[in-house]
Amino acid sequence: MAGGLEVGQPPAPALPDGAAYQQIMGVFDHEQRSLRARDLCQALDLPILPRHVEGTRAKLKRLVSLEFLDETEPGLFAQPRAQAQTAPADRRP
Repeated sequence: MAGGLEVGQPPAPALPDGAAYQQIMGVFDHEQRSLRARDLCQALDLPILPRHVEGTRAKLKRLVSLEFLDETEPGLFAQPRAQAQTAPADRRP
């Protein structure tokens, strides 16, 4: 008896609270390429120390689990792309 309720996909999760997550997504929006945790630390002007790199990697993994980012290969993170839209334009008869 769900009169008027649409049954579909659940709402997308919200970006986690915290300025670090906003900054990380801002770097991905600006760079438009895949990045490693170390690259992201450099882009954010963080010291390249193990604690910063590992903390950044943990945040990246969380963003992957929430589907904001993809881990295209181990340790390499990128924003999800809509492949279906670009594929036909790449193919020429």
